[in-house]
Amino acid sequence: MKPLFFLGMLCWIGCTSPVPADPGPDVLVIPAGTAIDMEGVLTDGEWADAVQQPLAGGGSVWLQHDGEAVWAAVEGVENGWAHLYLMHGDTVRVLHASAALGTAVYVRAGDHWKPIQGFTWEVRDRSLSAEAQAARAAFLAREGWVASTMGMGSPDVIEFKLAPAFVETADALAFVYASGPDALHHFPDPLTDATTLPALVRGETPDSLRFAVAQWQRVRLAAR
Repeated sequence: MKPLFFLGMLCWIGCTSPVPADPGPDVLVIPAGTAIDMEGVLTDGEWADAVQQPLAGGGSVWLQHDGEAVWAAVEGVENGWAHLYLMHGDTVRVLHASAALGTAVYVRAGDHWKPIQGFTWEVRDRSLSAEAQAARAAFLAREGWVASTMGMGSPDVIEFKLAPAFVETADALAFVYASGPDALHHFPDPLTDATTLPALVRGETPDSLRFAVAQWQRVRLAAR
């Protein structure tokens, strides 16, 4: 499944046209900016060009792209971890960044979604050693995303790096930041579907979920 998915991503990158000047009031435009040193720290100046959105319950999300990657930062009000949800048609990908990284994949089955891939935990080395950086690069190449992990930088910040087409071809996205399974902060607001289910946020893979893409945020990348 993944080789075909990323072949499609490469085709899309080569064939895409610039984003329209006015993508519509319900679309969040991700501005062009600089690349980020993904260390789990909101370094001064790095996010100066980003669009910032509030998390319901406290905290913020920042988004920008540099043409080579889409960058997202999630800052909570307490120590915690983060989920980034991406919906591509009838597929939902759950990108989990805590003490390790893992991807769960759900596909639509009627009015529910069923898992076809559970979390496999990887990239536990939170250092900036050459070995840890190589592991992150390999994870990004295979999964289409990578993130900082808990304890890597600021205890209340998770930074994500994603392949541009991985975001641009998504129907919508959503973020959840957790300082505990029942202490959830999210974007957008309201968000009341399975994205905020404590078992899923803990890193479990429930057998049947309901996602409501109408509650999620549509995005487009601004032209550079």
